[in-house]
Amino acid sequence: MKKLVCLVWMILLIAGEAMPRQVEISGKGINGNGLTIRAMAYADHVTKLRETLATATIGPEGHFHLSFQIAGTRYIWLDIAFQQAEMFVQPSGNYEVELKLLNDAISASYYDRFGLPMKIVRDDPDKLNLYIQDFNQLYNDFLLNYTDNIGPRSSSAVFETFNTAVKLRFQNAANPYLIDYIQYKMAGMQLFLRLKSRDNTGMEYISGKPVMYENIEYMEFFHLFFEKYFLARGKYFHYNKTFDLINGNVPLEKLLDTLKADPVLQDRETRELLLLIGLKELYFTSGFSKKRIESLIREMAVHAVSIENKAIAANLMRRLHRLQPGNPAPGFSARGVLDDELYTLEDFKGHYLYLAFFESGNLASQAELNMIDEISGQFGNKVKFVAVAVDADWQNLRHFSEDMKLTWQILHYGGDLQMLEDYDASTFPHFILIDDQGMILRSPAPSPSENIRGLFESL
Repeated sequence: MKKLVCLVWMILLIAGEAMPRQVEISGKGINGNGLTIRAMAYADHVTKLRETLATATIGPEGHFHLSFQIAGTRYIWLDIAFQQAEMFVQPSGNYEVELKLLNDAISASYYDRFGLPMKIVRDDPDKLNLYIQDFNQLYNDFLLNYTDNIGPRSSSAVFETFNTAVKLRFQNAANPYLIDYIQYKMAGMQLFLRLKSRDNTGMEYISGKPVMYENIEYMEFFHLFFEKYFLARGKYFHYNKTFDLINGNVPLEKLLDTLKADPVLQDRETRELLLLIGLKELYFTSGFSKKRIESLIREMAVHAVSIENKAIAANLMRRLHRLQPGNPAPGFSARGVLDDELYTLEDFKGHYLYLAFFESGNLASQAELNMIDEISGQFGNKVKFVAVAVDADWQNLRHFSEDMKLTWQILHYGGDLQMLEDYDASTFPHFILIDDQGMILRSPAPSPSENIRGLFESL
């Protein structure tokens, strides 16, 4: 009876560790009054689909509070107007941060922005963020000061000296995520310097080890180790073999078994993860059947041995179909600048919709929008020309719309950052063509200066 009670307690303890628990992030967003702040993360580190964990409005004094649940340690970022600050959060963590918004127009590419300056005022008890910042600084200093001078003979000695210094610096660190983070970042350097054979490196860091889906450095190392695995002429796989297996009728099980020729890939879960990464790459590689690849991914979404790989497969299907021709355009709602009416995607059904995302102070945006005047007269009955502005100043945008006398219908995104992300509006101007049934026709679509007339004539 006593043994049974202990067993039940162990099961409950393990289950409790996997249960989602609350994370609290509070702080101050300097220069961000009234703006939306989001806590965001990748749904997984293969598809890198972005998901919003929590949102809040920054108050008059710059204060904000975010709250969400996670089941394990995660890499996230705090986003204000697409300026981002990275951090790591743990279940039950209570964090305090200070952010300083840069005076950067939203029309700049949010993929290439400078990081949002952040100060960790209160970390979790493990000091995970402070430890990672400390290690990354040490790592970057080493790369800056030493790697240019490393030669084939000295690389091993230099690496070992640095590795010893890292071990001494973090010898008292007990957080499992941090330990794995350091180990796999160092493993990536070891792989780059080619200090061991490929097989020995894989046997040490991948084979027989648990797959750490949420550890960003493990996943970076995994991608680096298996880079171009199915396309390059490797020891165990090569392009011709990949072509025959993927484009043929080989069942999924046999395809996965074929990967066992690699001694590093003896674990089924690891083979599944590699295959998903490979299928993502092959989908956009000329010569490979998209239909066959989608079939394999769907099968893995059902039959993969781990729930993580099932989720990655499902996310991958979403990623591959996102903004692809023939798929539904993301829904949106935005207000007219001059009439203040609310418009949705449904309002334009029955017409082709040429959608432009722009910023009125952007000279390229102005030039492209002006080119539509003549074209709209020819195609106005078939195509609706709608421009969505991302301006921060509503009054300036209204004056712009009145003064320019554009033939576009001008809407404002209303601070809806998700709308911009849904349409991959990362630089401006950005154009999308949607058919009369609300399906994506071209994404991105040619701009007015890129012979858009020819495209409209073919509709």
